[in-house]
Amino acid sequence: MLRKLVLSVALLLTAVAAQATTSLQFKSEPGDYIGQGKNATWQETDGTFTINKNFDKGVSVSFNGGTAWWSLDFAAPGEVPLLVQAYEEAQRFPFQSITKPGLNVSGSGRGCNTVTGRFDVLELTYKTNGDIDRFAANFEQHCEGANAALKGTVLYNSTLSGVQPPKITVTANGSDKPLYVNVGQSITVNVKVEANSKKNALVERWAGFVGTKGAQWFNGSGWSYSSNPMLAAVDYLQDGTFNYQITPTAAGAHVFEYGVDEGANHAFDAQYLNQLLIIAR
Repeated sequence: MLRKLVLSVALLLTAVAAQATTSLQFKSEPGDYIGQGKNATWQETDGTFTINKNFDKGVSVSFNGGTAWWSLDFAAPGEVPLLVQAYEEAQRFPFQSITKPGLNVSGSGRGCNTVTGRFDVLELTYKTNGDIDRFAANFEQHCEGANAALKGTVLYNSTLSGVQPPKITVTANGSDKPLYVNVGQSITVNVKVEANSKKNALVERWAGFVGTKGAQWFNGSGWSYSSNPMLAAVDYLQDGTFNYQITPTAAGAHVFEYGVDEGANHAFDAQYLNQLLIIAR
């Protein structure tokens, strides 16, 4: 626990005050029920964020993005106000023991009956009237005792720009909604990368196209069928836009994905990933 507390303090001491940021980032491990094994980031341009003090004197944040909506609840043990510190052995809010912190991340039609996990409050300030002014937290939630975790970061009007994650947007024909095409029809998929606080970080990046005939990976000049997705470019992350031509050759559901993984560990464990569903008829 001491290491986690030191990490939280280090984040605060090294963060550079900047324009206030509001965002929500999920990194969902395979098997996690709430995040469905996907990674995603939402910012103020993607929907509406609200924040309030909950009845345990903690903090509740909600996001409504139309097709995606989420609720996040944090509370300290003993129904006292949260402090900037680490909270271990969290249980499902609002049913936690009086001696345990409360945590609950739910939404888009999914929730947990039981929760185990932890969270770090990185920033918390109040207005003169007692309303919450700024809030930042990392969290890790396990649903129904599963090993798979939902990890993430929530920022509300936060000055901790150092924890703002990259954002990856994947679209075709100007939309990120599922696309229906004909077999053999060529499609241009557009990828926009916003590096945010990870600008100049060493990363591996790759593009994949997984369909009914298997997985293809972009090798720099074209698509290649392979069981190894790490045909990745290793470089320093920058803002950028990229276009990929793909052609479904069989009917069925296909997924285009674009991943960014910090470091160069040559493992398929993207920290930032977005996908586009393409259905060929």
